[in-house]
Amino acid sequence: MKRRISHINFTLLVAVFFASAQNAGLWTHLFDILSQSQPIDWGFVASIPLFISVLCFTLFTLLVWPVVYKIIVPLLITLSTLATFAMVTYGQYFNYDMIVNIFETNQSEATSYLSFSLALWVLALVVLPIIAVLSVKVEFPKSLRRLLFQKVISIVCALAVAGGVAALYYKDYASLVRNHGEVKSLINPTNYLSATFRYAKYSLYEKNLPFTELGTDAKDNNKSKKPNVVVLVVGETSRGMNYSLNGYSRVTNAPG
Repeated sequence: MKRRISHINFTLLVAVFFASAQNAGLWTHLFDILSQSQPIDWGFVASIPLFISVLCFTLFTLLVWPVVYKIIVPLLITLSTLATFAMVTYGQYFNYDMIVNIFETNQSEATSYLSFSLALWVLALVVLPIIAVLSVKVEFPKSLRRLLFQKVISIVCALAVAGGVAALYYKDYASLVRNHGEVKSLINPTNYLSATFRYAKYSLYEKNLPFTELGTDAKDNNKSKKPNVVVLVVGETSRGMNYSLNGYSRVTNAPG
């Protein structure tokens, strides 16, 4: 007889599993980054696993539904394990460019990545978790209205927690994402899901759009003999502490 578990608790367990084991590449990379930061804000460090867990919980709350969860969750476990293996073993980032490479890789190139270590990863992070998923009976409310209500409440609570964490450590998260944008390409499974959606949107829709010329009605109203002059001002955000005028060691404000 299968053990029964509510859909909320099931979603929470799946989210914790993804936030921990399926994000090994993220945690390895963050360890390298944060270990070089001085001083270390341990409150901010402790908030990151919570934030990722809440993110995964929100995602799977949207994906876990009666019957279809038996397909969606095992599929994402399999894909995420392959992505995690590539991130940890080869240091790859699963952004849009990587998804393009995956779809354009031929069979011989793909089989070159097969190895004994990959088989161990699949056994530990695919086979055993899928067996665990299929060995329990997830209970959903019989009423669709009640199910939707529970999911809305769950998402609102998750977003409230995420908002609280973000508000408390906003500067730290903003600095991390600004200085290490690659982190977003390591968050599993949102990294390859968003990149795949973007690739599908381009392949199925944007690539087939007709070419449109813009500005064909533009006219040169310069009647004088002097040439047109275009002034382009390019600005970039920089910190005041990194200006030599403020005492920074490097010369960033040399007289012109």
